[in-house]
Amino acid sequence: MKTGRIVPGLAVSILCIYFIIFKPRLGPILEGELSLSGGLFGQLRLNFRLLWQLILKVELWPLVVCLLITPLHVFVRSHRWTLLVASVGKLRLFDSFSLQMVGYLANTVLPFRAGEVIRGVLLAGRARTTVLAALATVVVERILDILSLLVLAIVIGLLYPFPELVRRTVMSLSAVAAATLLIAIYLVAAPRPLGALPGRLLRILPERLEKTTRLAVERFASGFGALRSIKSYPVVGLETLVLWLLYALQSFLVIVAFGFHRDYPLIAASPLLASFVILIVNTVGISVPSAPAGIGTFHAICIFGLSLFGVAVDPAAGFALVIHAITILFFLIGGLPFMWREGLQLSELKRLENTRD
Repeated sequence: MKTGRIVPGLAVSILCIYFIIFKPRLGPILEGELSLSGGLFGQLRLNFRLLWQLILKVELWPLVVCLLITPLHVFVRSHRWTLLVASVGKLRLFDSFSLQMVGYLANTVLPFRAGEVIRGVLLAGRARTTVLAALATVVVERILDILSLLVLAIVIGLLYPFPELVRRTVMSLSAVAAATLLIAIYLVAAPRPLGALPGRLLRILPERLEKTTRLAVERFASGFGALRSIKSYPVVGLETLVLWLLYALQSFLVIVAFGFHRDYPLIAASPLLASFVILIVNTVGISVPSAPAGIGTFHAICIFGLSLFGVAVDPAAGFALVIHAITILFFLIGGLPFMWREGLQLSELKRLENTRD
């Protein structure tokens, strides 16, 4: 793993953790009233004793149900992936679940969502296809997630006014996803996708590089074949909806566990709406580069999302820690047996991330 790829995300995570814990006072530092260390680290934003007390008081049954939902949404996502993979090869549901779990495990221990690349590489072996074609199915899956996020944000936005930053980020992510989808449709639908203008542009390259690029594009395009299977659209769309409902249900259950639906009027007015708003804000937040598992960034964006409903920093931090721990621990512990099933060790995940077709 190149250091240059790790540093930006790690720096963002450290900054997020710092601002969660400390309340910097730049004015007194500039005026000479406080030392640099006193101004930066002298005042806590987070009350650790109160945070611990709040966590000890949570109801356990909603957290148990929240934990049980995690493998359920992995199962739904796995079935949806089998439909997207059908154009490049046959993938059994249990194999799809296994690769998803390995991918989640890799996302937890490696930066830059490396698990998406790793499960694509593993899929190539399972489905006996090229790595580029397998990775294209992962791209289609993420396009679905982002565009459905846009639809969800528009629907929920009719009921709740999102902050401008959230709206702009959703629109930016959706624009990238839509552009990628249009390229994928072109590659699938065009009789000669590398003819005409694209072909002329490629001929500018040296002959060997031109052939390599053409081959790579053709292999990658073959993974978008799911776009031709119109009959699978209703099932894929339904399962995408189910995924969002399950994610929102997990947020709702942790809200209940902490009693936010009783203690905060804005949440009490509509706990389900609050769950969807927090889910959308969190989903937008995980697009920010961070340390592995979204440490720091996830917690900061979660605290921000809850602050929209008047939740103070300490209980919001407790919420973020608990819901993050539920999913991360499941993927860490639950992912290990599937990693071994795929004949892998933790040390091999980095090598798989750097695999090229």
